[in-house]
Amino acid sequence: MNKVAIIGVGQTTSEMVKREIFYDVTAEASRLALEDAGLERRDVDNVVLGEYDLAIGRTASHMYTIPAVGGFYRDEIRVNDDGLFAVVQAYLGIASGEYDITLVASTGISSEAPQEKVTNLQLDPFFHRPMGLFDQMANAIIDYVPFHSGPKGFIPHQRHENIQCP
Repeated sequence: MNKVAIIGVGQTTSEMVKREIFYDVTAEASRLALEDAGLERRDVDNVVLGEYDLAIGRTASHMYTIPAVGGFYRDEIRVNDDGLFAVVQAYLGIASGEYDITLVASTGISSEAPQEKVTNLQLDPFFHRPMGLFDQMANAIIDYVPFHSGPKGFIPHQRHENIQCP
C-alpha cells in the first residue's frame, strides 16, 4: 500500500463566492492548492471532485468544475456528496497504487438550500411527506425518550407527575 499525504491546500474567500461563478471559484482554489504543493496541472494524475448537487441546487455541476480544476483529459471521479467523501476516494486511489498525485476539489455552500428539504429529497418517493430528521423532530425525540420505558409505555419521572401520555 502506498503512503498518502496532503501536500498542498487551497481555499478561496467567502467574498469570492459571492461575486464569482462557482466553477471560477473552484478553479482558483485548485490553482492555490497546486501552487502550495509546488506542482502544476500537468503533474496531476487524476481529479476527485466532491459536489453535493442536492444541497447547492445545481444539476451535474461537475460538467463545469472538472475542466475548471484541470480534469480535462485526465481520469476524474465525481463523488456526489460532501467534500470529505472526495478526500476518502482520493486516499483509496493513491493507497491502491492506481494514482500518484490526485487533486481533490469540492464546492458547495450548505446555506444555499434548506437542509430539511434536501434530506427529504434524498428519500425521493417521500419528498412531500414530513420525513427526515430536522430540528423540531430531533427535539421531540430528545424530550420523549426519558419518559418512555418498558412495555407498559409512559412512566413519568417525579418532577413530571402531571404529564400524561395520550
